[in-house]
Amino acid sequence: MKIDLTRFAERFRQETRDNLSLLDAAIVQLDAAIREKYPPDDILREMMRLAHAVKGAARMLGFSGINRLCHNLEEMLIALRSQGDIAPWQIDLVVDARKGVEKLLSLNADGKLETGEEPVWLSELTDSLKRGVTGIPLAGETIEHAPVSAKSSEPDIPIVAPSQVDLARQSTVRVNVDTIDDLLYYGRELTQALDGLHKFHKEIDSIRIDLQTATDDSKQEGTQSEALTEEGERITNKLLFLSINLRERIAEVDRSVRQIDNGAVELRMRPISELFETIPLQARELGKTLGKEVLVEFSGEDVRLDGRIVELLREPIVHIIRNALDHGIEAPEVRNRLEKSTTGRLSVGAFENAGWARVVISDDGRGINLNEVWLRAVELGLAENSAPPESEIKKGYRFLFDDRFTSRRGATDISGRGVGLAAVKRRLQELRGDVTVESEFGMGAKFTLSMPSSLSSQRILVTSITMPTGRLFVAFPTAMVRETAHRDTGLETHSDEGEFSAIESQPLSLSNFLTGIHSVPQQSEIYMVLCTDGQRTGAFAVDQIVAETEVVIQPLPHIARSSEIIAGAAPLTSDEIIFVLNIPTLLNQTISKRTMENSDA
Repeated sequence: MKIDLTRFAERFRQETRDNLSLLDAAIVQLDAAIREKYPPDDILREMMRLAHAVKGAARMLGFSGINRLCHNLEEMLIALRSQGDIAPWQIDLVVDARKGVEKLLSLNADGKLETGEEPVWLSELTDSLKRGVTGIPLAGETIEHAPVSAKSSEPDIPIVAPSQVDLARQSTVRVNVDTIDDLLYYGRELTQALDGLHKFHKEIDSIRIDLQTATDDSKQEGTQSEALTEEGERITNKLLFLSINLRERIAEVDRSVRQIDNGAVELRMRPISELFETIPLQARELGKTLGKEVLVEFSGEDVRLDGRIVELLREPIVHIIRNALDHGIEAPEVRNRLEKSTTGRLSVGAFENAGWARVVISDDGRGINLNEVWLRAVELGLAENSAPPESEIKKGYRFLFDDRFTSRRGATDISGRGVGLAAVKRRLQELRGDVTVESEFGMGAKFTLSMPSSLSSQRILVTSITMPTGRLFVAFPTAMVRETAHRDTGLETHSDEGEFSAIESQPLSLSNFLTGIHSVPQQSEIYMVLCTDGQRTGAFAVDQIVAETEVVIQPLPHIARSSEIIAGAAPLTSDEIIFVLNIPTLLNQTISKRTMENSDA
């Protein structure tokens, strides 16, 4: 019986993309080995293993184009291990082959056109790889061999014993994200059902207590027969038994529901290192295009975020990195003239604390010239004063995230028209976060992306305020609440730091702030909430602190997204909803308005 192998094609594509990600990391390591002049033998062995694995799977499924391409790549890698020297142009060939495999994955893995012929680019790439085996450079290239020894007495692909296989890979399975979302949904349904059981338990206890009280009163007053008194006591004891058993069952269900909920959330979490893996190769390719040298440094690779956040962060991070290489990091000759290292540095770090995450991207390039930003803003009609006072100059950063602002007068292949930072800000707002920038002209720039670490659920502190339209429920993510207090007594009601700080600064009226007014608290706002995003701190006055709970936050419809301060909404009751605050944006606007008031004063 003939086996239909087409059903394995999608799994092959996914596994091949995983192997290409590993190959990306190996290419960057090989590049570093040549630069730092240390033997790359182990790196080449890993690259050969990856090429061999993809080749074997492609041959089994009849994907002749990928099979042929990986075969030639493998032959060239074997030659590199044995020839002793590796030239930069040969590494470029490995990159081209990797791109070729990815192109075939997205097109026709057989590598054939509809006419049955092989496309020209695949034939040329195959010929180039064959030249890479012989060490003959491509036309227009010069051989600048690095004095690196790559010799090995074992040119064949190493056979990996089962005991050597990464156990982590053996213990993982692929799960459709929709399945995880369904699991989360049913977990939330169970949580709501559990809340109903809690209410039912309270009602039983209330009936039991009322009956017990009535029976005791009748017994003392002698208004009830002995038979009725005994019957009342019997029912009371039975209700007590039911109450105790119901409480125990509720506790068991509560533990199970929490485990299901936590497990489903954990299934969605992915290490941010998945994002970091592709950055060095992209930086290398872009740096080569621009004639710049760059060294990428990482920190916080173990930080885990919601899988959807990891996917949605990919585009903003790539855009900021491309901007850093195109606009920020100078060419080697310029850096040399400025007495900087000819190799630019790009740092990407991730930090997570109590359900809130930050990704910080910084470079040591030319930085942002705010005077030029202001002049360009005037040209575009976004500002009137082309020479603002020093106290206002830093407010020019806001123009960078304006849809109408562009630093370019024409499009480029690398940075487009220079309006991508507005898209970065929109994406972060979708993630209920924000993006900020700091820069010292001539020294570099730093972009900070702030967002919750999970989109599936969030623990919030629910408060209420009085608006012109009536009472409004507004929530602070508890991960960003440092403490709360009563304004009159200074009595602490919540603090993560032990000792009450008396609210570090004069609180602002939250209700007035949401309507665009920057003012001291109103008489009805008797509670204060001190919140922080890890960099900035602000205190806000509210009418009441209602409760602390965990909710699934839903994004607001587009028609209701007039305020960047509101991140989303969640149901409080069947008739009322909670508006969840975007704390980074709230603090950013607070500081901007306070700076404006100080400068006016």
